[in-house]
Amino acid sequence: METNSNMRLLVIDDEELMLSLFEAVMAEHGHVIATAHSGREGVEIARTGHFDVVVSDIKMPDMTGIQVLEAIRAESDDVGVVLITGYASLETAIDALRLGADAYLLKPFEDFERDVLAVIERIARKYGLRRENTRLAAELNAANEHLKRGNMEYRRTLAHLTTQQQMASMLCTASDVETVATITDQALVSGFETEAYALLLARDEGRFELVRGSGLTAAATSGVQVQGGMGPLGAALEQRWPTQLDLRGPEATGRESWMPEGTAALVAPCVAANAVVGALVVFSPDAAQLFAPETVGLYTAQAAQIAAPLALARRGGVGAAS
Repeated sequence: METNSNMRLLVIDDEELMLSLFEAVMAEHGHVIATAHSGREGVEIARTGHFDVVVSDIKMPDMTGIQVLEAIRAESDDVGVVLITGYASLETAIDALRLGADAYLLKPFEDFERDVLAVIERIARKYGLRRENTRLAAELNAANEHLKRGNMEYRRTLAHLTTQQQMASMLCTASDVETVATITDQALVSGFETEAYALLLARDEGRFELVRGSGLTAAATSGVQVQGGMGPLGAALEQRWPTQLDLRGPEATGRESWMPEGTAALVAPCVAANAVVGALVVFSPDAAQLFAPETVGLYTAQAAQIAAPLALARRGGVGAAS
């Protein structure tokens, strides 16, 4: 007869002779068995350990087998339950099956291996297959989610590269700051879905002027200028490498009135001919995502891409703040 090796079984019965019979037969077939002498004790054991099948007598002084079944089913549908009784009752059998029992067995047993062991092993196999199917379904879902994320990341990367290529082509024809700013805005807002940013242009005497932005406060409409070297943003604007500013929370310092509230900022310099000609400042409430290496690399590349056109337009054209 085919068996379930290492099946974990809990038997609940107030008769010591019945418990001894189960222990002897299950040990002979290589199964692991735990026993309880009352319904309440059995329910507590069932809650603390994982069992493939719980076998319970129906007639017990402190708690009936039906009550044991209800208690187990209230917490789990992932374990088989078999009820045994020496007092046959059609009503009790119907109640047992209605409440989720997997089998209802009558004592005395003519052939224990055929009438009891085979039934228990069949039920254990059923629940084992159910758990395996659940595990495989979870793994498949996880694999699909991973594949979906990979496809989304691939499409996002492809979209970014396409945007950068189109941006480079358009920048070749830009002759003034306003055109450079417009191309940059289209790339950031449409291509990269950037919710809030500011494009700052270096002016005389270390000043930086806001020439284009999105998602900024109303103060950004009134000729914003930042003095290089003054405050966290001013210091970041003089650097030749990306700088991270956390402007969130009431204790944060360095937030200018035109910056969106509750955000972190990534300051990516536009460097041309070894000089800082401007800066791309990107804002996001998600500092972890904004400061992730791939995001920093993306916006740093954008700042580098517009640096030369911005320098040329800065010398040959006039930018208009917006």
